[in-house]
Amino acid sequence: TLRRLFANGALTSYVVPSEEGPHRKYYGMTTEGRHMLETQAKTWGAFTGTMDGLLDAAGVAS
Repeated sequence: TLRRLFANGALTSYVVPSEEGPHRKYYGMTTEGRHMLETQAKTWGAFTGTMDGLLDAAGVAS
């Protein structure tokens, strides 16, 4: 998932050498990544709102 997000420009990364084991890779969110997160959070909110409405109409407790 991190590689996919990095390839899509949502993340930056850098490597820190370690004397005790493998090098450590750190990731940070880019401006584009924040925009993607905001957009996908809105999409998810709309989806869950629709599903809640359908479940309520069907009489299923959520």
